[in-house]
Amino acid sequence: MISEADAQLRLPAEEYAMRDIRELMKQRPKVPKEIRERLRTIRDDWVKNHPKFKKAHEELVVHTAIPNKRRIALIIGPTSVGKSTLMRERDAELVQEAIDDGRPVRGSAYTELNPPNNGKIEVNALYTDVCNHFLLELVDYKIEYKPLKEGAPDVRVNGGQKATRAGMLSSMAKAAHGLHPAIFLDDASSWALLLKAGRAVEAPFVFNEIATKTKQTVVVSGGPEVACFQWMTGQMAARFRPIWMPPYYCDNETDCDDFASLLFTLEEELGADLIVPGTLQGDNADEIMRLTWGTFGIAIDVILVCVLASQIERKVLDWPMLHTDLLENFDARRLTMETEHRFFHAAQDEDRRAEYLGYLAHFQKRRKQEVAGEVSMPEMFYGSPSSDAVCDPMVSEKPKNAPGSLGSADSSSAEAPQRGGKGGRRGGRKPKRPALQEDAQ
Repeated sequence: MISEADAQLRLPAEEYAMRDIRELMKQRPKVPKEIRERLRTIRDDWVKNHPKFKKAHEELVVHTAIPNKRRIALIIGPTSVGKSTLMRERDAELVQEAIDDGRPVRGSAYTELNPPNNGKIEVNALYTDVCNHFLLELVDYKIEYKPLKEGAPDVRVNGGQKATRAGMLSSMAKAAHGLHPAIFLDDASSWALLLKAGRAVEAPFVFNEIATKTKQTVVVSGGPEVACFQWMTGQMAARFRPIWMPPYYCDNETDCDDFASLLFTLEEELGADLIVPGTLQGDNADEIMRLTWGTFGIAIDVILVCVLASQIERKVLDWPMLHTDLLENFDARRLTMETEHRFFHAAQDEDRRAEYLGYLAHFQKRRKQEVAGEVSMPEMFYGSPSSDAVCDPMVSEKPKNAPGSLGSADSSSAEAPQRGGKGGRRGGRKPKRPALQEDAQ
């Protein structure tokens, strides 16, 4: 029974009438297919057509043009610089070269590494994944085999027997030999942050075993953590060839001009129907470069997401909307990105090897504490070592948090620049450059 008080509180029946679901479906936000396809094409083309990416691609071509069992190419770079895209692009090129040469190539030589399980590297799982990718069917390319002879027995499949490590390695060598000049193993960062320090030594020897048995060049990618693989032993140092993929630095005139030119051309590619002219030009280009840590992959992702959001609202993207989203992204990832960039700089400088090992030990400890439940997830990702003795992550030189430099502590509170119309890089007026340590003094 419903009490009289409850009955009085109840709303009339017509207030509970639900809206027709068909009306809701008509009102849901939509982006025209033409615009979605257009943005997808821009995203796929632009992430691999800028100077930094092309330079790394040239180095990778040199290492993978001819199979070399004594060479392991190590692609090292911060987040979103294009390491995985570079590996997939080169793998597709090698497959196409094999098809053009008439070799019966099949599948792909690209594999994403699985993270360690309970501090152990699952080598058998890695070999299984590589072999499975080798056997993938290519959609546009089929291999026609001769028909079986009449009366030939059917092929017996030995099911239930677990493949051994030696057997999987032998199968991998047979599948790769003469067909794939290189084997690509993506995202080895987690292998360098194992809970047991002794396990980290195993990773480079696994890569060396694959290269030796398959007689192919092995390409490994990862963040600054994987740089330690080449320093394990003298033999590893002789076989590993690092390919550095840095971001664009705000104190480098050439980098600033290249980044601004990319944004200028991107704005022309998007067109006035998607973005207000001048949004990516002038001082705005410097601000975008600062708020994305000079990483063009992050910049283009944020820009395209904002374009989609503005299209849902049936608007054209302007600078205030883009700047707001850039600031939110910057605040959410600032500590993580700055720590990773310092880590990356330390990995490239032999004189800062102790600093690099300190960062590596810090991340290993954080990972162990997170697994044990001793530290929360935000602390794990945003906690960073002391930055008193490290350089500014946004510059290529070594000024230590110069006042007014991009990426310094006081730069985030600087007044946001106004949109520049004809004052872009190609308009003749050069925007202000960040002050270096010497200028500040």
